[in-house]
Order: sequence, then C-alpha cells, then structure tokens
Amino acid sequence: MTDTENERATSRAEIGSALVQLDSLLSGNAPAREVLAALRPVLNQSAHLTEEERRETAVKLRNVEPRCRILSTLNPLADAYYELSAHEDFLRVAKKIGAISPWRYQLLKKIIATHIARNDLESAAFYSHLLALLNFTAAIEGGDAAGAPAQAASAKAPRQCSSPLEVVAALSAGEPAAAAEPKHLAMSSESDFSLLCYETYAPGAALKNNIGDEIQSLAASNLVGPVHSLVNRDRLDKADIDKKIIMNGWFAHYAGAPEPVKQLAYAWPPHPSLRPLFVAFHLADAAAPFLLNPAGLQYLKAHEPIGCRDRHTERLLQRNGVDAYFSGCLTLTLPERAADGPRDYAALCDLPSDVEAVLSGELARAGLKPVIVRHNSDAFPADEKARFAVAQTYLDFYAGARFVVTSRLHAALPCLAMNTPVLLVRDDPDNIRFQGLIELVNFETPSAIMAQPERVRQYVDDVRTDHLPLRKALMEKVAAFREAG
Repeated sequence: MTDTENERATSRAEIGSALVQLDSLLSGNAPAREVLAALRPVLNQSAHLTEEERRETAVKLRNVEPRCRILSTLNPLADAYYELSAHEDFLRVAKKIGAISPWRYQLLKKIIATHIARNDLESAAFYSHLLALLNFTAAIEGGDAAGAPAQAASAKAPRQCSSPLEVVAALSAGEPAAAAEPKHLAMSSESDFSLLCYETYAPGAALKNNIGDEIQSLAASNLVGPVHSLVNRDRLDKADIDKKIIMNGWFAHYAGAPEPVKQLAYAWPPHPSLRPLFVAFHLADAAAPFLLNPAGLQYLKAHEPIGCRDRHTERLLQRNGVDAYFSGCLTLTLPERAADGPRDYAALCDLPSDVEAVLSGELARAGLKPVIVRHNSDAFPADEKARFAVAQTYLDFYAGARFVVTSRLHAALPCLAMNTPVLLVRDDPDNIRFQGLIELVNFETPSAIMAQPERVRQYVDDVRTDHLPLRKALMEKVAAFREAG
C-alpha cells in the first residue's frame, strides 16, 4: 500500500472506532464533553478520506444524530461539522449552519445558561462553540455560490454631508456618507494608553458591524485623552504592548477567521503586558466557559475588583470567587450636550417596523421630524479610525435630537449621559445585558406602544438623572487609574 492509502486506512479505522464509541456514549446518555471528545477523531481524520468516504461518514453521523442530546437539537449541524473539517469553504458551510430555526437557536442559549448556572463550564463550552458559529453565520448575507462576499457598499465614495443628521440618515439607509469635517480619534505616541477596537465583517456583518462598539471605546478615550494605539478586542492574547487599557464592553465574541475549527478558542486571557482596568465589563453566558476557565479566573482575580456593566455579570463573577461590583456602562460618562441649538427632530433607532411606523406618525403630529436610523450598516467604513469618526457623528446626532426612541443599549445610555430625553423600547426587559441598567432609563414594550402610541409624548422632554451616581463613580475610577503609575 502507498503512504496515502495507509493514511486513509488508518483514518477509516479511527473514524470507525470513534463512531462505535459515540454510539455507546449516546446510548448511555453521556455528558456533552465526552460526546465532543468522541466526535473529534471523526472531524480530524475525515480530511484524509476520499470524497465518497467523506459522504459515507456524513451519512453515518446523520444516522447517529437523532439519538444525540446535543446534535438532535441543532440539526443540520452534524453534517456541517463534518464539512468544516473537510473543506476550506467556510462561508458556504456557515450558511448551512445558519439555516437553523430560531426556536433551536433559543434552545441552545437556554442549554448554555443551564450549564452555567450549574457551574458545568466544560459542557457549556461545547454548546458555546456551536453558538459562536451561529452568531457569526447569522450575520452572513449575500455572496455567490462559492461563498465570496458581495461588494461592500462602503467601497463607494462617501457622499459629503453638512451635518451629523445627514450623515447618520444616509449611513442608516446604506449609503456611504461622511461629515465635511469628520472628528477623528486623538492619537499620540506619548500616550500611556491603548484603546479597544473591533473585528468587522462587510457586507452583511450585523454581529460585528455594530457602531455601538466604537461608541463604548469613545467613552473610554474621552476619559483618558489621546491614545497610543488601538488593540483588537478579539485578539487580546496577541496584544504584546506595555500600555494601560480600559477593559469595557462585551468580550469573547467569535472572531470568525477562515479556519473556524482553530479559531473556536477565544483570545483570552489577554497578553500579560497589557495593564488593564476592568470597568463596565460584560460577560455573556456563552463566553463564560472561556473567560472563567482556570486561566481566565486567575487573570480576572489578578485584576480585581472587576467593575461589571450589568448585574448578571456581577453575580456570575462573584459565584466563581471573583471580587466584582456593578459599575454600569462607561457610556454613562460621555460629555453632556450643549443647551443651545434647535431640537426639531426625533431619532427612531432600530425599532420593530410596526412601532417605527406608528411612532413616526405620532411624533410628526407632535411637531417633531422623525429620523429613522440604524446602528448596523454595510455603509460603515472598514478602517478603524474612520469607524470612530462615524461613532462620534452618531453621538453628535443624538446630542442634537429633541428625543430618541431606541432598542439599543448604546444609544439609550449615551443619551442619558448627554441629557437627551430617551425611551428604550424592547420586548425582553429581563435580558441579562440590561440588568441594573434598564432601571435608569424610561422603558416601554412594543406591545404597550402599539396599544397606546400617544404614551410616547410623556417622555419627549423627560431627562432622567438616576445614572448620575454611577457616572460620578466611573469617572473617579478611571481618573485614579489614569494618574496611577
């Protein structure tokens, strides 16, 4: 036999043994981590098989799948898992995974939360790998049959606009636009600070193309002044730079590199050369297995206390022995808006279409111009510094509004900081990301707005101040960090 034939024979034998073991484990209702261990040889060895043998292996996996507590809830992941190891065409496979039904997606999130509550991080890690793929693929739109992404709208020359309102309205409609004199991030080679930037995917990258990320970083830069460099939140383990950095926001997003099997391990803990301050830190259930493993816990404990953006993160860290407290979100420290200037428009940001339509009419009758805006757009630039300019333009737009109605956390909280009246409209008030924050802002559900749209008028000039103690504490915390050696 040739070396290739020997290799294939060995692979067939290992796959056969793994499938037998998998069948036995499933019959015995084994825990998720043991099932995952049995699946790995199938994934690793299938690349050595012929196309026909690969198809046969996929059939065998599908035959086993209905009795699997893991894969039976996530059909068609069994076949997609096989393909991920055997092909480089990630976008095509990812779209296949993305065909999962919404109820199964929600079931997966509940499974993860259950394992986190039981502190079974090993089992939760397996489900979190799947969720990472689903989160990424949910953002993939367009492209040809080979998975090549369509041309991004941001490749067009941006239209020059004279005001933040014009820029934000154009970007939200998918048209590249720029202010006549865009504000850029302040950089200095003398600064002792780095600042978080973010992975982006264009086009259709709803998960990673959210300008709310850059808004959070602008809040940090506003407190520390010019920054030396930008550090990728999704590559923190590679950030070999001796600089201070504020670790605010949501960590352990899936990076989505073309080699997905290798990239499923999140970039945590960060490189030891970084000198972090943890405030406004959010830890999602799906990220907990990666941030709260032994190495992750050791890192967090080395930088205690951890200021948490929400109560859920605070409780999760405390349950794992980490000194944590509720700090709120760093966007609560953004500068207050100037009192002068006309306020003749109302912003409607990322609302359900029926609510958007009803409120547009109601606000127009109240003498306000309704402006529809989005925090996701294919027209956003890919360049990191240009994205910060867009984020600042959004903040200027909100600062100039008479009133804002939004479903976005990082539209609502900046409005609180800038004294812009704001109403948060969502159908999930118990969302873990809002725990401890939703109490600070005026809130309505979509159904309540649809039943009585005139209710919105009571909030048009209502400036809340409940956030001020959190704002003060955050600013003092960062000031002490900035002055420390």
